[in-house]
Amino acid sequence: MNAALKPINIKMLGKFQIEYDGKILSDDQSRTKQVWLLLEYLLTNRRSDISVDRLIDVLWEDGGVDNPANALKNLIYRLRNLLAGLGEGGKNLILFKRGMYSWNNEAECVIDTEQMEKSCEKAKTATTEEEKIACLTAAVDIYQGDFLSAFSYEKWVVPLSTYYKNLFSKSVKTLADMLWERSEYEQIDRICSKAVRLDPFDEQCHMMKMKALVALDKTKEALEHYGYVTELFYSELGITPSEELRDIYNDIVKNDKHVEADILTIRENLKEQEGDGIRGAFFCGYEVFKNIYRIEARTIERSGQSIFVGLFTLNSVSGKKSAHSPKEDVMELLKKAIIMSLRRGDVVARFSPSQYITMLPTLTYENSEIVRERIYKNFRSLYKGNAYVLNCRVAPLEPVL
Repeated sequence: MNAALKPINIKMLGKFQIEYDGKILSDDQSRTKQVWLLLEYLLTNRRSDISVDRLIDVLWEDGGVDNPANALKNLIYRLRNLLAGLGEGGKNLILFKRGMYSWNNEAECVIDTEQMEKSCEKAKTATTEEEKIACLTAAVDIYQGDFLSAFSYEKWVVPLSTYYKNLFSKSVKTLADMLWERSEYEQIDRICSKAVRLDPFDEQCHMMKMKALVALDKTKEALEHYGYVTELFYSELGITPSEELRDIYNDIVKNDKHVEADILTIRENLKEQEGDGIRGAFFCGYEVFKNIYRIEARTIERSGQSIFVGLFTLNSVSGKKSAHSPKEDVMELLKKAIIMSLRRGDVVARFSPSQYITMLPTLTYENSEIVRERIYKNFRSLYKGNAYVLNCRVAPLEPVL
């Protein structure tokens, strides 16, 4: 490969990719994962010579290989053949000297991690506001996801992933503050939308996005985003939004110039739209569920109606507590089973990463048992796996005395 012709473009933030002269290699292609891990480790440490022992430790951390030295030689051979797909000289990108392996730095490389760091460093020494904004914007645009996301579990990847994520987050927030002073709200919305897509639990970026939407007179979108954040944080983390985020919401409602509307407009706004679950039970966020529960608790003593609350939980078949929640696709199947099993007037909410809670208006405990069995049956028909088992506990709603 003639390094004087074109640089090798390498992406390590998000999906790994190496490109030269229109030819692209990426770690989602069908190769043994150790080949990609070896390539990515050599590139990450391309300014260093790496010993055989160190590479063996990285590639086979837990052992599991009889002759690691020969296994490494085989991987190097396969990696060189892989790199040959980039063109003439590709095999020469991996060097071996005095018992040490290294990346051939005579080949010019443009690596996104290095470009991002350079942009951030230039922002620190920028002499004008425009130059600093340009540098931070470049850094934010370069970042496309976690460092080497396909190997995010590797011990040597974790600290680097955290470093680049923090660098991105700090750049977004500094840039958003500067853009706010210049009233560039569209840009704030753009960069914060990217930030919350890559890290959905960055509450500060959610708040900056909502403020930008309000400033752009997009109140409806800001309120919808608040609803999305509220549901996300409760369903995934089991927490409610911070007081600061709720204050932003209250300010929007209080100061919205468009709240004045006639009763017909309000009625149309209150209607459920197609696809909102009209054919089954009403699904809502847990905060809404709590309010409905409290209303029902105030009325059942007078009405004489019996209402039962059911908690449906997905547990591991092994019975062991796992650090991981059930997969979202399985939880979606459970949600579908519950909604299709209940009536339109029944209420369902996500209670935790592995649980849904329901209100079951029935006359007797026996009737609630029938409903519960219907949910079990529908879930079994939808879920064909055997990793999880569905459990349910039912208790009567207590009236307010």
